[in-house]
Amino acid sequence: FPGRAPIDPKRLENHSRGEGMGAGVRHPLYAEKLKKKEKRINFAQDQAARTEILLAEDQGGLVVGDDVKTTTVHQRIIAHSVDIAAASKIFELELEFGPYIAKYSRNGRHLLLGSKRGHLAAFDWITKKLHLAQKEWLYIYDNTGTEIHCVKRMDKILRMEFLPYHFLLAAVNHMGRSAVMTQNPYNATLCLGNAQGVVSLWAPTVKQPLAKILCHKTPLTSIAIWDIRNLDGPLQEYRLRTAAVDLEPYMRHRMAKSIGNFKFCPYEDVLGIGTSNGFTSIIIPGSGEPNFDALESNPFQNKTQRREAEVKALLDKIPAELITLNPFEVTEYLKPRKVDTTPRRKNKGKTEFVQQSIEAKKLLDLPEQPKAPKQSFGVLDRFVSKK
Repeated sequence: FPGRAPIDPKRLENHSRGEGMGAGVRHPLYAEKLKKKEKRINFAQDQAARTEILLAEDQGGLVVGDDVKTTTVHQRIIAHSVDIAAASKIFELELEFGPYIAKYSRNGRHLLLGSKRGHLAAFDWITKKLHLAQKEWLYIYDNTGTEIHCVKRMDKILRMEFLPYHFLLAAVNHMGRSAVMTQNPYNATLCLGNAQGVVSLWAPTVKQPLAKILCHKTPLTSIAIWDIRNLDGPLQEYRLRTAAVDLEPYMRHRMAKSIGNFKFCPYEDVLGIGTSNGFTSIIIPGSGEPNFDALESNPFQNKTQRREAEVKALLDKIPAELITLNPFEVTEYLKPRKVDTTPRRKNKGKTEFVQQSIEAKKLLDLPEQPKAPKQSFGVLDRFVSKK
């Protein structure tokens, strides 16, 4: 085949972002914008399908016999079947200030625990090294664990969100009762949910919300943001010969206490569960992403790489003024109306010549003045009386 190799249609379908907008837009300006946007989306889909061959790693999973169900496999059986490094990821922490909420870092290396009673703990969950632990106020630490700042005005914080590309920290405390908070990775706006079922979108440059949406008539408990272009069909289809009640879950784990929240660790087959009396980490085979972008988030980076990545992120920091609902507004500009934009010929460098020509023409138009006859002067005229 000449040129580039063709792409398998199945691979293109896996990276598809949905159908285009079509030709229903009549305005030529917006039609051209949508055309360019669809062109960028198709190019990204093509590149993602072509680079899929470079992803050498594959997901794992539970392999059991024909007469054994995966829901009957307990964590102690998994711990005896895997190596020591993987077995150390199964642990349980008993804490007395529950219930706790857990959240992993972007590279999946660090774990943050926060309780409703004000206890905060962050540590490297692989090496089990504690980073910080505070009960109240907002504290900021450096990479060595030294406290460098304390914000006492931010007391009894309910939710916090960090914008990694803008280096901004947003927090909600008890003054504005909003227990639901998340960020939109598309435009870096913050979404807050309240007890009236209203979701408000916020930006750091505006004191008022950018938009408000009435989502439910009841109080909100969580907010999720995802790409809506893939909602035209199911994510996965199952063909069953019997009733749907025979569809069983993948794994099952019983907890002794009530569950506060749970989060999957990025790039690891680990599920973190925050309970009323602590934190529990279990292994879910096949749940982690085996391939990662080391330039974006590297779970195996050392101190030197972490320091260089921080400096590079600071150099590439996006200003907070660019946080808007439409991130493509940065590339747009307002053209003044009723302005003649036709180019004109300009006599650059000929201004002095034109001025001299005008003055010479004025002198030619003036009448000539009579001249007095010339007088002869002698050498001895200086001795003549001037009277």
